[in-house]
Amino acid sequence: MNFSNPAFVYATLWCTVLCLHSMRLLAVLEPINLPSFLLVVTNIIIFFFIYIFLRVSNYANSKLTIKKTIVLDNKVVANLETFSRTLLFLWIIGTLINILYSGGVPLYWMITGDGRDYRNYGIPTFVGLVGAINAFLAVSYFIIYLKKPKICVLIILMALISWPLVAVARGNFTYILLEMLAVYILLRKSSLKSLAVVIFGSVLFVYLFGVIGDFRAGAGAEIFKKEILNPEYIEISDFLPSGVLYVYAYITTPFNNVVYNISSLDPNLLPFHSLRFLIPTVLRDYVFSGSESNFVLVSEAFNTVTFYPGYLADFGIILTVIIISFYQFGASVFYLRSLQGNIPYIMAYSVAFQCLVLSVFNDNFTMHTSIFQLFLAFIFSRAYKRQFNKSLSVNSMDRPSIA
Repeated sequence: MNFSNPAFVYATLWCTVLCLHSMRLLAVLEPINLPSFLLVVTNIIIFFFIYIFLRVSNYANSKLTIKKTIVLDNKVVANLETFSRTLLFLWIIGTLINILYSGGVPLYWMITGDGRDYRNYGIPTFVGLVGAINAFLAVSYFIIYLKKPKICVLIILMALISWPLVAVARGNFTYILLEMLAVYILLRKSSLKSLAVVIFGSVLFVYLFGVIGDFRAGAGAEIFKKEILNPEYIEISDFLPSGVLYVYAYITTPFNNVVYNISSLDPNLLPFHSLRFLIPTVLRDYVFSGSESNFVLVSEAFNTVTFYPGYLADFGIILTVIIISFYQFGASVFYLRSLQGNIPYIMAYSVAFQCLVLSVFNDNFTMHTSIFQLFLAFIFSRAYKRQFNKSLSVNSMDRPSIA
């Protein structure tokens, strides 16, 4: 089993959400009702049907055969490096424009107590597109580094990964890490060692997440825990790292908002709330002013809602399942084509992987930053189509690895 398989990733995440939510460690968690349970399980089952159908029918691969080994052609990687150098120049120019427009960067503002934060940085919408270029470039240079581990490539890669921290763009930083993870597990052979690394990394993440959470909460950390926990679990929480509680809350409360609202929504059958993230920021507040959906948060402290609410508010349960299945179809096609060593599809699948993982928190499928990354992958594929197709025709190796 390749851990990057989209159906496996999706099923693992959402089954984890269902299991953790059913424990109801938090006082705010509602019992899982039948509509919300069927919504999630149906999409999981459909995802596997879609993937198996495409894998067996070879539909996603047209005249090409899926290779058991992913071999990245040297000439195509060289083309990617050339394309990335041009894009890197544009990213630097775009970043400088944002800095000049804002009069600084968020990290500096935080250190100096300026009073401004990440919301004051950059030109609305433009800053998101520049962030998308940042993420695309980070994945590109990661692929280049895996093929050609040179110091100059590593320096550029580390700068691209670090910049979201300077801009205090936690979202973009998360996108980059998840997209790089997708590439890594796609190109590296699955093994017990790699699984152990993932488990260790997850445990470390939970611990650090708790440290950061306690630091932000300060003296109110213990009060916060006692307020949100069910009384019977307060004593148990004293023996667990604080990160366990924070991660549990972040995983379960978005779906809890779906459970709370799913039976009371009144869909209007128009793509209004489901497409709001496609509208540029400079227009979004104007378009949606006074037009909020009837989706109510269980608690204002937990305001993430998974990727379902916009579709449920607009179309109801059945049409939502169908719409999500189209995203699953696209992710499956990207994955199967990437198994041929098709670099543009590897880039596209890294974005789809990120959207699938974060589907338990938010709808990244319709965010213009995700769509712009897919557009950049398409531009790259068009620019070097002839040479890339030639490289695919001689690719005939067997198991996921870098050659």
